[in-house]
Amino acid sequence: MNIYSLKDIQSLTNTEQYFNYSDAYLSAAEVLCLKICHSNINVSYADGAVIMSLTFHAEELFLKAAISKREPTFKYGKKGHDLVYLNTKFVELFPDNKFRFNLIFNRRLPTAQELSETYIEIKDTTELLLHIEKHNADLPEDQLHRYPFSKDNNAWRALLGFEPHSFLDNIKELKRELKNIKILILSND
Repeated sequence: MNIYSLKDIQSLTNTEQYFNYSDAYLSAAEVLCLKICHSNINVSYADGAVIMSLTFHAEELFLKAAISKREPTFKYGKKGHDLVYLNTKFVELFPDNKFRFNLIFNRRLPTAQELSETYIEIKDTTELLLHIEKHNADLPEDQLHRYPFSKDNNAWRALLGFEPHSFLDNIKELKRELKNIKILILSND
């Protein structure tokens, strides 16, 4: 029988511990998704939500690992689960394109400039951006797949679904990208 102890990883740097957990969350998401794709088990949206939650957390911890490599004392404050915030900080610290990857959970708001280039008849982009921000606050991404309803015990006001085969492809691609970037980050002392 194997027993694995937290003490085993506590000798690692915070960056390495974050990477360890990120890898574990993403592997768990992949294993569960593979099981759903290749077996006849009874599956519900809850199974997909767990896979998405694991994947979200893997992305969060990967970004925190990278950030801690360059700024070990960085404080996240209330934005510690906000992938857009963490990714913005990551890009600031690792500006080279070789560090880019596609976040699966990315709710970056478009800039007013991007909106005006994309949508012809928007008269007030500020109002639209405020509406989007409120919508995102009502549907916090870090909670959306983690709980069946909001912290106020209200049903999520969203149409949510999960398709395991395409999400498995997303996980595999993310895993490949993060592995390569992690090697760059850890070798970039």
